[in-house]
Amino acid sequence: MSENGEPQLEVLAASEKGQNVVFETSSLDETASSVDFEVQNENWQLNSLDSSVANSNSDSEEKISLSNSKPSSLPPTPCKRIEHGIILKQLVLKGISSQLITAQVKLKSKEATCLTVSNWIGVGTKNGLVLVFDVTQNLKWFLDTLDVLGTKQSSESPNGWGNAISAMAFNSDHSRLLVGNACGHILEYDMKDGKLVRTLNDVHPPEAAILHLKFTDLPTLALLCDSGGSVFELGFKRTLGVRGVDTRCLFSGSRGEVCALEPLRTTDQDLNIGFDFHSKWEPLIVVAMATLSKILIVQIRPTTKVIYSQLLTGDGLSPPCLGWHFVAVHSQQRGRSIEPVLAYGRHSELHFIQLSVDEERRRLRYHPLLRFQLDFNLRGLQWLDPRLLALLDSQQQIHVVDIKTQESVDVVDLSGFNLVNSSPFFQGLATGGNVSEALALVGTEACYNSMASCAGQLLLLCATSLRSIGLRHWDERLDLLVSQARPEEAIHLGLRMLNGKAKAMHGLKGTPNQRKRQLRDKEIDILIAYVDRILIPLVMQEPSLVSSGRNLNSVIELCIDVCIQLQQQSLLFDQIYPRISSVEVARDCFLQLLEPHFLNDRLQTISPSIMQQFVALYEDRGWLEALEGCISHVDVSSLDLHQILTLSHNQGLCHAYLYVHTRALHDYVNPLEDLMKQLQGAVKLGPPYSEQDLKLGHVILVYISCCLAGRAYPVGEIDEDSRAKVKHQVLTSLTCLHSKRASEDEPPYPYLRTLLEFNTQELLNALSLAFEESEFIGEMGARRQQRVIDILVEIMINSSQFSPDQICSLFTFIARQISRSPRHDSIHLERSLFQQLVDLVCSMSSKETRIQSRFEERQQALLQLLQIKGQLSLGTEDEEKLLEQAQSAKFYRVCEYIYEQRQDWEKVFECYIDDTSRHGDILRFLRNVFTESDAANVRLMERSILKHIQLLVQLNATSLAVFLAVNKPTLIDEAGTALIPFPRERYRFLEVILDLATQDIDAAANTAVLIDEDGHCIEQFAELMAELEPERLTAYVQQVDVPCLPRLLDICRKFSIVEAEAAILERQGEIASAYDLLLRQLQDSIKQLFVQAEGWHDFEAASQSVIDFCQRQAGSLTEKEREKVWLTLLDELLLPQRSLKENPDASASIISGLREVTQKVVTSIQGQISMTKVLPRLIEDPETTGGTLGDLRQLIMGLLDNYTYETTLLRISTRLLQGDVHSLLSQRYRQSRKGIALRASRCNSCNHVLQNGRSPAIIAFQCRHAFHSSCLRGEIKQCILCQPTPIIAQLEQEDSTLLNQV
Repeated sequence: MSENGEPQLEVLAASEKGQNVVFETSSLDETASSVDFEVQNENWQLNSLDSSVANSNSDSEEKISLSNSKPSSLPPTPCKRIEHGIILKQLVLKGISSQLITAQVKLKSKEATCLTVSNWIGVGTKNGLVLVFDVTQNLKWFLDTLDVLGTKQSSESPNGWGNAISAMAFNSDHSRLLVGNACGHILEYDMKDGKLVRTLNDVHPPEAAILHLKFTDLPTLALLCDSGGSVFELGFKRTLGVRGVDTRCLFSGSRGEVCALEPLRTTDQDLNIGFDFHSKWEPLIVVAMATLSKILIVQIRPTTKVIYSQLLTGDGLSPPCLGWHFVAVHSQQRGRSIEPVLAYGRHSELHFIQLSVDEERRRLRYHPLLRFQLDFNLRGLQWLDPRLLALLDSQQQIHVVDIKTQESVDVVDLSGFNLVNSSPFFQGLATGGNVSEALALVGTEACYNSMASCAGQLLLLCATSLRSIGLRHWDERLDLLVSQARPEEAIHLGLRMLNGKAKAMHGLKGTPNQRKRQLRDKEIDILIAYVDRILIPLVMQEPSLVSSGRNLNSVIELCIDVCIQLQQQSLLFDQIYPRISSVEVARDCFLQLLEPHFLNDRLQTISPSIMQQFVALYEDRGWLEALEGCISHVDVSSLDLHQILTLSHNQGLCHAYLYVHTRALHDYVNPLEDLMKQLQGAVKLGPPYSEQDLKLGHVILVYISCCLAGRAYPVGEIDEDSRAKVKHQVLTSLTCLHSKRASEDEPPYPYLRTLLEFNTQELLNALSLAFEESEFIGEMGARRQQRVIDILVEIMINSSQFSPDQICSLFTFIARQISRSPRHDSIHLERSLFQQLVDLVCSMSSKETRIQSRFEERQQALLQLLQIKGQLSLGTEDEEKLLEQAQSAKFYRVCEYIYEQRQDWEKVFECYIDDTSRHGDILRFLRNVFTESDAANVRLMERSILKHIQLLVQLNATSLAVFLAVNKPTLIDEAGTALIPFPRERYRFLEVILDLATQDIDAAANTAVLIDEDGHCIEQFAELMAELEPERLTAYVQQVDVPCLPRLLDICRKFSIVEAEAAILERQGEIASAYDLLLRQLQDSIKQLFVQAEGWHDFEAASQSVIDFCQRQAGSLTEKEREKVWLTLLDELLLPQRSLKENPDASASIISGLREVTQKVVTSIQGQISMTKVLPRLIEDPETTGGTLGDLRQLIMGLLDNYTYETTLLRISTRLLQGDVHSLLSQRYRQSRKGIALRASRCNSCNHVLQNGRSPAIIAFQCRHAFHSSCLRGEIKQCILCQPTPIIAQLEQEDSTLLNQV
């Protein structure tokens, strides 16, 4: 549930064969759909009902009038979401209501009880009267069922419900009316003359009230549901002038009581669409039924079968609710189609199921569509149109829900109208209460026969009136908000309608463009009225509006926003603004509120006079930054160029200055030169620069980057025709030798020099982007690049104004451009200049940290220059100098490249070792050297590996072991020796080597050879483990081979690892020694426990080790030996407890801990030795138990719990085993009694006929081979041909029939 109580989608649309099935909706941007035609078709009935109200007495009319602003006499309608407006309208059908009141007064008809609607409106009453009205609310027929049944006095029950009409239904052609009452009688009336056609007797069990009567699409086929929960089919017929009825029970109440019934009817679904959907549904009769726990969809014509069933959940007071409607759905496989959708729900869940006809297989299919949760308890359900559903809750409130969005769009409260319910009929008051308690309870709030939908209206039957809740037309919703003095809400609702976000757009017709035009015209009319009635009086300071709480700022903002959304700039600037511009406060407020629309590009064109006022206002108030942002978003045709250029020049608005020059004057060079002169003055003063100077410099750099890349400043693209010209002009201006009107002392290339001094890196980045353009590609492009680079070198290299870091940035830039060039010789770099740059780069990198300098970028640049053939040819001396400089600067990749050229792989390996960022590539490098180099280089690399073996193990010991095992297995032993000074690394290396030897890979075989037979490697590893990770040694010694155990035993004794020593002794068969060792450890831990409390962990570990040992060896010891080890362990635990009993100062925690371990030992003893040897030992120990069983209570209870558990486990296991045995025997028995179809009539051994009269028996196998019993010597259990597991059947010859015998 959402915070505002809206139902939220819980299960998305299901799919059939991967196709998604979703509801199809119509919006303003779509073509007219079936929903629109349906609403248009229903207008006649809606208008008929409304006109009947208008023709009735207008004095008491409760219809909400659009032309009258007075409040309605009806209770206020709460709007759950005001953005959709007040969607629902209530009215009383006064013609029908007055007739009901008259009948009660004059005929004593009592209150109404049920309702049915078609072209007629039928109302049943408590005393058996039926009133039938036409759509104009004129009383057409007055039917008295008491006269027909003769029960006016005699059959009326003491509680007054015996004659009550409980259900009614009109057939599909509106010619017949079925009437059922609370005593179970059913009457049929002809609507042409109002006469009784027939009385239906014996069509359902007697003394059962009629709960539902429903006609299907066939005028002669109806369904009824009685208070017994059964559903019957009534087929009306006429044979030789005699009317009759055939009845059939579709669902028996003994299998579940049906309390809701709804057949699918296509005759009431005239959607007036462009294709026929009736033809495929005409031969099908489908009905939905709901019991107290299940929903069923059943096809009853042409055949009867269940299509869908699903369990329903809910409390006992929640009746299930059903409703059909044809909806336009869209699927990927079937496309757009009109299909029936069933909405059903109970309690707080609502489900939607779609039916479709599979024409190929000639059957119905269902598709679950939606399921969502409600925040109220459901009591009633009716469709208003294919998108809207009316739901009645337990508080007598109607919720209108949009199905696609699961949004509650409006709520109406009916709690004061006394809505009729069906509880007397569900409780069986007229038949003596002979109904189930569940059915009586669920019918307490059931309103099945008091709610009906017709022509988009919901009709509700109250005790003395008939009320209608309908959808308002879209324009009526707007007018209602205006009449209620809520024009702002009306304007916002109109915008939502125009944007397709409003729900329930009832009455909006036409094509999408026509709909938009209607909405736009209506919104303009409301806005004009809003300006006349609200804005103008508020501007003129009328007291009534000033005191209303409205804010002038918000009113003007709303008008501007609506006009811009409606694209009505002429209305805004030609009609609204002139009317308020005479008032200064309103004018200034209006102009200020234009700013967000400028910045969002929603208002790009405006009257130049208004724009002049806007600029003047912002200039006067000093809002220059905001003004500059707005100017760059307005079309230049709306600007006063002289005003903007003067303001920009005087106030330093460089953005606006460049924007106007480039967009209006198409001048890209002069504004750049003007701004460059301003920047030159700031650069001459030097850093730190002011905020204004920094902004100016960054704007110039961005402007140059945009122009050289062919983009307009600040956004957009330069025209393709002038793009190349602009690039050439801007580049020429930047690289000019001297500026216009230059002074004598001006240095060469003033513009580039100024930008380099201001921000070298950003300028180089801009030039790097420009060099990617087409103008800098090819031979001429290379010349342009070379010229720019030469100029940059001339400016920076021999000048003291630039720092080494700036020159390093230039070096990186040059290297990047040379590497990007298709021809590396197209950009030339002199050797002297290269050496000068290298010296500077290396010296800078050796002094600065890697974070402070662009270390990696510089190294990569130098490496790229070295890798370009033809660019540099270094001599030996130059190369040695460069190598020394690279080592000093820690340019290890440069060093690596030089060493690779020399094929000095040992030095390359050292570079990998020194460069921490490339440690992950070391093994890949070694693998390449070992596979591609000669033996001499391999030997050198072996020495290097041993030299740095510690680092290699630390990086990745596993990968190193695999590498050595595959490429150089003999080096493993040397590596182990080299790691002796580093015990941790050696321990890790030996671990992966031993683990590798046990794996099923190629390297394992090479590694296993190196592990000598005497187990020296294992011994070294075990010794290191005992030193570094002694807790792992016990588990390790249990896995090694037996020959290694003696030496491992010495290691364990050397390092005093008792558990590992005991494990070795246990594996060697010295059980007694191992037990004594563990027992001594336990004794030591108990003594230590008395000395310091921290020894408790050692005591627990020691006791658990002994227990585990005893349990492991229980199977190999004799009974006396088992008793000895367990009782000795028990004595060792009981002895300290005796001493603690004598010591009153003993710690209670130690006593409780010893008892806990004792209990664990006793629990472990179970099943090992007889408990008769244990319990007397514990009970007869007065020092331990105190002479009572109190201290042993937990111990004994643990034994009993364990006994109960094992007894239960044994019983369950026995039952499962017996079940499996019985199943197998049953299967074998069934197979043995099954006949065997023989492959041939001859013996498969002697090839004679099986029935030759000489052999008394035939033996047949399950493989269908058969033999004479005399042909098979001895007891054969398998077929001698195919050898299957047989089921042998001996077939005795009896008359000419073969009988199977096992």
